[in-house]
Amino acid sequence: MKRITSNLKQFDPSSVAFIQELVWNESGVFLKVYCQSRKSNATWPDLKNEFEIVHLQFIQVSSLNFISNSMGLHQITGFDIIDLSSDQLESINYKVIDYENGSLEFSCKEIEYEKIGLKISL
Repeated sequence: MKRITSNLKQFDPSSVAFIQELVWNESGVFLKVYCQSRKSNATWPDLKNEFEIVHLQFIQVSSLNFISNSMGLHQITGFDIIDLSSDQLESINYKVIDYENGSLEFSCKEIEYEKIGLKISL
């Protein structure tokens, strides 16, 4: 997995369309997400097109809040990662949120990601 640095150039959080899996344990939070690039004049997410599978690992997580009404895919319409490193908070460098629906929110120290290289159709 690659570490996300404060500039977030390696990964576009706005491409996260669905959470397929969320695991919270002593090492942090693991998300398996389906990503799709946002196109300016298209419906998003576009279920007719493929999604890229990405694994995200959040390390030293605090204040996890996750609300889901389904057992299947959880749609995220406003996923974002906010860089808080300049605030110099102990063990908190990032805030992860769903700014559209408020269904996901937590803080963490580090983030790692891996593009699996698989495409999936829904």
